Formats: sequence, C-alpha cells, structure tokens
Amino acid sequence: MLVGNKCDLESKREVSFQEGKEFAEQNGMKFIETSAKTDQKFSEAFESFVDGIISSMEKELNKSNEENNNNKEDIEKKNKELTKKIEEYKELNNKTNEELKQKMILIENLLQKNRDLINENEQLNNNYNN
Repeated sequence: MLVGNKCDLESKREVSFQEGKEFAEQNGMKFIETSAKTDQKFSEAFESFVDGIISSMEKELNKSNEENNNNKEDIEKKNKELTKKIEEYKELNNKTNEELKQKMILIENLLQKNRDLINENEQLNNNYNN
C-alpha cells in the first residue's frame, strides 16, 4: 500500500495524485492520500492497511493448511505402504515358521528312526554275542 500524506498542503505537493496512483498500480499496490491534520482518509488508510495484513495472514494460513494437508496425505500414503509391507513380512514369517515346524518334525522323525536303528543294532549284536 502506498500512502501519500499531507494532501491538505496542495501548494507544497511534489507528486501528483495521478503519478502516485500510477506508480502504485504499476507495483501492485493500493494508493490513497491522507491528511492527519484534516483527518482526510486517515482512518480509511489505517483500516485498509490492517485489512491487507489480515488478508496476507489468511493467505499464509491457507497455504500452510494446504501444505499440512499435503503432508498428511503423504504420511497416510506412507503409513499404508508400511502397513502393507508389515503384513507381507508377517505372512512371510508365518510361512517360514510353518516350514521350520515341518522341518523340525521331519528331523525328529529321522532322529527317532536313527534311535530305533541303534536299538535294533544293539539287539542284533546282543543276539550275535549270545
């Protein structure tokens, strides 16, 4: 916002109203002329200034909220991906555990057969020696 002051002192003016307005427009600003002495547009300038600050803060807040929403979506997506991987690992772990159980049963069966053969061999040796 570009504020021209002391507009009540027309005889001492160095910049015309039109020059000030054009400069403000070229630079994307509002333009207003005020006079604190005559209270000409002083309140309007202050209110416009405050409105501009509030508007700017609202834009920043909206931008921040949008970024947070995007971050939230990214986090939710990553959480879903991680949850899926965890489930895959659990399934693989369960499958591996089941395979290990089957192998343990096979080993136990082989050990039992080996014990049986040892016992049978000892009996045959005993019979042979007698």
